[in-house]
Amino acid sequence: MARSNVRHRRHPASSAAPSDATPGPSGDDQRPDAARHDVDASGLTVQGHPAWPDIPTGQGELFFECTLFLYSVLALFLQYLNLYKTLWWLPKSYWHYSMKLHLINPYLLSCVGLLLGIRVTRCFWNTISFVFATLLGAGWPRWMNVAAVVAEYGVIKTPLFCLVVSSFFFSFGRVYHDFPSKTLLYFGYAVFAFSVTFTHEAAQRFGLILGLLRRHIFNHSVLHRLELLLTAIGKESQLVDLEMVTHMCSENPGTIREEVDILYNDFYHRVKHCIFVGVSTAYFSIFVPCVFTPEKTQSGMPQEMLVDYVWVAQLAVVVACTTFSLYVAYLFPLHYCDLLHRSAWHLGHWQPFDDPKALAVLRAEPPTEWSPERPLFRHGDVCAVDGHRRFIRAVAARRDDAPHSAPGVAADPHSAAHRFFQKFAADCTRLPTFLCCFQLALIAFQFWLLLLTTDFIQIATLVLLAFTNYLLLAKAFKDRVVISRIYRPSAEDLQLIEQLKAGG
Repeated sequence: MARSNVRHRRHPASSAAPSDATPGPSGDDQRPDAARHDVDASGLTVQGHPAWPDIPTGQGELFFECTLFLYSVLALFLQYLNLYKTLWWLPKSYWHYSMKLHLINPYLLSCVGLLLGIRVTRCFWNTISFVFATLLGAGWPRWMNVAAVVAEYGVIKTPLFCLVVSSFFFSFGRVYHDFPSKTLLYFGYAVFAFSVTFTHEAAQRFGLILGLLRRHIFNHSVLHRLELLLTAIGKESQLVDLEMVTHMCSENPGTIREEVDILYNDFYHRVKHCIFVGVSTAYFSIFVPCVFTPEKTQSGMPQEMLVDYVWVAQLAVVVACTTFSLYVAYLFPLHYCDLLHRSAWHLGHWQPFDDPKALAVLRAEPPTEWSPERPLFRHGDVCAVDGHRRFIRAVAARRDDAPHSAPGVAADPHSAAHRFFQKFAADCTRLPTFLCCFQLALIAFQFWLLLLTTDFIQIATLVLLAFTNYLLLAKAFKDRVVISRIYRPSAEDLQLIEQLKAGG
């Protein structure tokens, strides 16, 4: 990220858009005839982008992971309630509890709970590291720094690590004793899916493990080289830190394309995280409890539980889609949508030239072949690609409230990633609109399931899980309204902005 014009800098809350007031790293002069120049109340010149207001960043990582963990635990509890429910409310029922507790395997419950909470544990671990790193950098005396390190590793981190790892392996061993083949198959499938989906992150984790082995147990040059290789591979999966990154306007096409490539890869990794978290949460909280049902009675007689797999599949879809939406709302905040849109505004796109009369003229006097070394193409410029077999026309991005288009077009006409990025990020309201429509469809699906079911436990399950979708719909609709009023202000909004500028 240090090489591109996505600069690592904190976004000041006091200025409207300080990132756009600075030229890009290319040092090219800005072109006043091709881009709009507005002056906000602070006197800063903003090129082509609206002033971004001081919007709160929202919930922190630890709070969000705790919220997601509570939702997954709620889904797990409701699934166990559906599997082991009793008829305790009937007048002649022999059951005095709502669940058949003697059939529940506590070791399986421990394994699933620890796996669902692994992100919370990692986030808590990182928070402890950040807090102690801040304390160690405060200029304390040497003995206080030593005491802080002892407290960090001896009092908090080491007991926490030993407690979590020992609890998981002890519970996993007991589950393996009861279900040897199923345990290896279904838990091994989850590890395999993670390794395939997140190859770079798996390499990063294996690199950390090799580093610990090399430093504390066995120091060898081969381990050191393998650690460096895995660490280099793992760096490709790191997400962009939104608190340390801001967009810098540039008229260097190579710099613009590099920024777009970085943001496109980051967008791809974020979507992959959202999908994997949604599927894995539904897998462990809904599917795994159905697989590891008791196969024998307490006296050793074989038994089989009848499971409504249609209902299980419906519940898994609801949990997976809701968890996916939660992660989308967290990983794609408003200022990230703004960052994507600003890069797409500078990127532009190409249109194929299909006018027969114009094509005849172009073939008689063919234009210059497209080259990545050329400067920005102006809006309407025509160039040839694929050895003058095709002709394309540059189309610069344009905003509804701006009288001029972007400075030019920097997109690579051969890049499918650039075409997708420009189509998706050109409309800054597309992602909040998608989330709103997705939540409306999911709420309608849950309401349809409510109409079909007559089971009291299933009704309670759908009603409790639907509250999260209502909150997500409200948040997505609010984000849609906010970002729409920033990029597509009404006449009243423009009048209010002018009044604020005049009053300032």
